Amino acid sequence: MTETETLMKAVLTADGDRRARALKVLETGTADALPEPLLTTNQVCERLQVSRATVWRWRLPCIRRGGVRRYRWPDVLAALEQVKAAQPKTA
Repeated sequence: MTETETLMKAVLTADGDRRARALKVLETGTADALPEPLLTTNQVCERLQVSRATVWRWRLPCIRRGGVRRYRWPDVLAALEQVKAAQPKTA
């Protein structure tokens, strides 16, 4: 199966955001123009391998929609880098 056929299959079988992303790739020929998907708290926890309490305690930058927090992965990484840079270095 070619890459185009795979994308077309994704368009036909995907729902919501995934369908929109696959259509965008088909239209532009590249995935570079696609925005990063918003992650749930659980998805951030899985990627960082920490608990939900830790994510909330770190006060990571988020977007609140309908009382639900969503995170942009690049923003999360940038916040963690700032925290790491602010910590004193030990010898």
